[in-house]
Amino acid sequence: MDDTIVLQLDMSLMGRLIQNLVENAIKYGKADGQIWIKLERKGNEVLFYVQDDGIGIAKEEQEKIWKRFYQVDASRTGKRGTGLGLSMVQKIAEPHHGYMELESTPEKGSKFTLHLPESQK
Repeated sequence: MDDTIVLQLDMSLMGRLIQNLVENAIKYGKADGQIWIKLERKGNEVLFYVQDDGIGIAKEEQEKIWKRFYQVDASRTGKRGTGLGLSMVQKIAEPHHGYMELESTPEKGSKFTLHLPESQK
């Protein structure tokens, strides 16, 4: 079985997407917490995960985080951003025929998954 994963990507844009997800995991993770990064093939898709064991995102906030300038309440997180990062991540995924998915539980962490179609070899 060939384990090679083939993707056609704009490396500059995809670098920004990955950087944003990893920086968010660091920013909103626990001080001595963990971050997991994984790339895998699942059927005809390639999945890129960034997961942390940080503060998590409340269910009612999860759809809103993809909107431009939306920020989770800074008093809850103690952190402040521009509200552009995750909307940019979503916009970068789209021209690559991909999409983002979030699984998150407050006080347990978040898992962001980028779904991309695998290119033909």
